[in-house]
Amino acid sequence: MKAEEAEFTISKIASAAHRAGDSGQKLALLGKQILDFSPDDQALLMSTIGARATEDPACGRLLLLLADVAGFKNAVGSDKFDKLRQNLAGRPQGAAVDRYFRAVSALDADRLLLFRAKSAIMLQTLSMLNDRLEQERVGLIKVNGYDVAERVMTESGLEDNTIRIDLSNWVGKQALPTARDVLLEADFEEVDDETFQSNMNEEQVRILGQASGLGVMLGTGGAAKLSEAVAQRQALFIVKRFCLLVRSATMYPPDHPGLPPAFEALKSTVDSAIEDKEQVTITVIGGDILLDDFKIRKEDRFKKTFCDLFDERQVSSVTFRQGLTPDEVKFFTYCFTESPKMIKDKGGVRKILQRKNITNIVVDQFKYGVVADDGKAQVEGHAVASDDHLLESLIYNQVLEKLEKGGNIQSLSIEEVGSFFRDILANPDEDKRKALARMLITLDPGLLEKGFLSSPEMRRNLSWSAARKTLDHMFRELGIGDHESKEQALETIAQLTDLAITRNKEQTVASITKRMIDYIANQETDPDLLRMATRVYSTMAITYLRRRKMEQGKDFLDILSQLAQGEGEIRLGQDEKSPSVYISLDDRSEVPIIAREALRSIGQEDDVVDILVAGAIDAETSRSQPASEMLEAIETDLVVNKLFRVFVDPDRAVRARAYQILKRLGKRSLRSIRVAIDERKAVTCAGRDPSSGIFQQESDWYILRNCVGLLTEIDVSVAEPYLTELTGDRDHRVRKEALQLLVRSGLPSAPLLTKRALKDPKAEVRDAAIFGLGVFRDDEAVETLIDLFLRYEQHRKAVLEAMERIATPSATRFLLKSLEAIDSSTSRKRKTDFPVERDAILGAIATLGAIGGPEAIEALDEFVERWSSPLKRFFFRPVKGMMSFQDLLNAARNALTLARRRAGSRTGTVTVAPRQASAAPA
Repeated sequence: MKAEEAEFTISKIASAAHRAGDSGQKLALLGKQILDFSPDDQALLMSTIGARATEDPACGRLLLLLADVAGFKNAVGSDKFDKLRQNLAGRPQGAAVDRYFRAVSALDADRLLLFRAKSAIMLQTLSMLNDRLEQERVGLIKVNGYDVAERVMTESGLEDNTIRIDLSNWVGKQALPTARDVLLEADFEEVDDETFQSNMNEEQVRILGQASGLGVMLGTGGAAKLSEAVAQRQALFIVKRFCLLVRSATMYPPDHPGLPPAFEALKSTVDSAIEDKEQVTITVIGGDILLDDFKIRKEDRFKKTFCDLFDERQVSSVTFRQGLTPDEVKFFTYCFTESPKMIKDKGGVRKILQRKNITNIVVDQFKYGVVADDGKAQVEGHAVASDDHLLESLIYNQVLEKLEKGGNIQSLSIEEVGSFFRDILANPDEDKRKALARMLITLDPGLLEKGFLSSPEMRRNLSWSAARKTLDHMFRELGIGDHESKEQALETIAQLTDLAITRNKEQTVASITKRMIDYIANQETDPDLLRMATRVYSTMAITYLRRRKMEQGKDFLDILSQLAQGEGEIRLGQDEKSPSVYISLDDRSEVPIIAREALRSIGQEDDVVDILVAGAIDAETSRSQPASEMLEAIETDLVVNKLFRVFVDPDRAVRARAYQILKRLGKRSLRSIRVAIDERKAVTCAGRDPSSGIFQQESDWYILRNCVGLLTEIDVSVAEPYLTELTGDRDHRVRKEALQLLVRSGLPSAPLLTKRALKDPKAEVRDAAIFGLGVFRDDEAVETLIDLFLRYEQHRKAVLEAMERIATPSATRFLLKSLEAIDSSTSRKRKTDFPVERDAILGAIATLGAIGGPEAIEALDEFVERWSSPLKRFFFRPVKGMMSFQDLLNAARNALTLARRRAGSRTGTVTVAPRQASAAPA
């Protein structure tokens, strides 16, 4: 097998493995494919994985996948794996592979995850570095991926999450400046001239530590620090293979044997770019190509060919989706072998694909033209990039302005310097224009804000190493500048912080975090500047939360909370290992006040609060807990009102979570709660029926119900006048709720209002009042309860429950009449005022057992003994139609057992508490 064949074979294997299921299935597929070849070819294929690991992300994934030696051995079988190891060890090409297996075989699960994560970063670093070295025509770093993995263990180690790189071990002196620039771009921190390091958080370790993590794109969790370099390389792979494929398809007949493998190779390359996403989009803008949001900066001879192919057929972008097939790739390719006129006559590429029902390739087409100053289109072509004009105008005008104010280039006139810069800016070499821009930014970082940070396109193109240098300059300004320059520096730091988060530059974010705390705690005393500095943290929190990164957002909210509480030690993270900064706020008494303002400013961001509320009501504790804590930290009227709206959710558990958050907010939410109650108890409330006063909008009723409950739990003294008023509300549900809360709270006005409610026109309100009489355990209420029991069949259950709570002799004596009713029903001579009805009698007997006491036990015992007699059963006539004899006897026996048990508990240590009022209303 030749080297080219080995590369193609590995590309196919990588594509198939990527589509396989879990790690075990991927390893099984990889092993089966490799073991089908001869021993020499096995060594060549395995060696090819390492040789191309820094160039092709697909090979990098295979390399990381193979680190699971135990999984690989289990997937292919011990015998086959041992034989493969023997083949590799005995051949020069397999020696590095064998050493790799030996090195990783002893790693446990945690260290394997960390090893993969660090190796992924290192492979991407080398990929990015080689891209730059190739552009600068400096010798490339040719390092086998297996050797890279060994260096990760020795140079960086697996004791912590810090990646360490000693450039003296990787590049020569000629490439050292470029390597330093690349590492700064990759968000590494400079320890000294040749040593750099970067810390990964647990999320990055988890995502990159999976074997599929090497090509993770920006925006899927932010784990891949160098994903931009990976994206550019993947885009170039697609561009190159597509251009070569179009040329081959044009030259050879459709049945040529070399075409199917080429279609498969392009498909594999696209699959690699898609990764775990749904799709990937390649866009042509002018002479530029973007893969999703990443612009290809590297110049390549195929880049122009690709743009021409798209432009001639008026295609602006192509989107490849998961599930792409070689046949779809084939048909798409042949669209570009036909002349532009033929494609136009057929309706364009998009229509052609639609007619063939190709769903995994979608193109967008456009019409474009250059617009002259008079607003009329002159010629068809690409629209002039307004951002380029902005950059050119920015640099040209700023240079002239500086020179007019007195520059230090004494030998040139202003006109000559202006002409010089104009010539550079007119140069088609984009790298020269960017180099000039970086130089001017270094001279005057204010240009960064005026130009780059004002334009999304500029922000995407900004070199991160230049941004890092600008940040260093800004922090120096904070130490030595005047008030105005400090304001400018803080604004730029805030903008660059937002940009760092957007680009997933976590190392830079961590550095800014610490440096800003140092500035707030130990340097600045001016309140206005402290306020601007503190706002950086609220900006960080908002940006992270908008990206659904709860953990990082909470980190910055915690910092603000610590500052707001005036703590002397600020922990920069949530775990005990996080670094902390010791501060003194003696001469910075405004800091806690300013921090509280910053917290409230976060609570005013509508979309951020929506994200947090959605997280807080999530059933998953890992999401709901941090979101709930953040809502409590940023409590505002907006937070409270959005939580109110959750009260209309059909899921009771969701409503309960919102209720508990508001309850924990306590008196901080009182104002909003009272406003919500006032709006809804008013006669003019839009949610009520004007004539009846009944809530027509259920949402208003639910919100009022829960707000009243919260008010009672948070501050019962504030709640009492509201509850008193609401017992007379026109909506019976409100009257019932208010009465129940009055009873549960034991407020002084509750007994009187409860007795009044016995005359309420609605039965459910009267039931709530009866319940209240039972809670108050007032013996004088028994006569009222007896009257209700005899008069209203619908209230008998509630009355019996109330009597059970009152449990006085007078209640017992009335209940004993149920037994007399049964006895009297057997003789026409004896009469009783107790209803001779099944439910009334059985309910009363059960209540007797629940109350207990000597009188009840004696009566129940005598009753059971008497009615156990066969003779008595014969006389069980009038009640026969209502209940069976066995039902009656069982009820009496159960009541007797319960009464005796309660009597025993009174002499021992066991007590039986009466039933309590219902819990929170949510």
